[in-house]
Amino acid sequence: MSRSSLHRQVKGGSLPYEDEKFSYVAAVRDDADSPAAVPAANRVIRRPQIRKGMVLLELCAKPEELTRETVTKKRHGDLYRAARDIDWGDAWPPPPPAAP
Repeated sequence: MSRSSLHRQVKGGSLPYEDEKFSYVAAVRDDADSPAAVPAANRVIRRPQIRKGMVLLELCAKPEELTRETVTKKRHGDLYRAARDIDWGDAWPPPPPAAP
């Protein structure tokens, strides 16, 4: 986001843009009767790095525990296809598709 010279002067910045830090909170309603209320085992905390035949994921596994997982095309098949489409903040592994 570009900023005016007055904005730079007030904030004491020298760059014509400002990098703001941000965070988010994910909340879930606790409903014991619903299977959807079970929290995800892992959450993707960074945009997946897609390479030829593999996807690198950085995950939040438990409170204060970060892990990396490599999903390969040969070894993981269906999970590899899901990993290519996963986004930041999504649950990993993805929930199975709903039965018709």
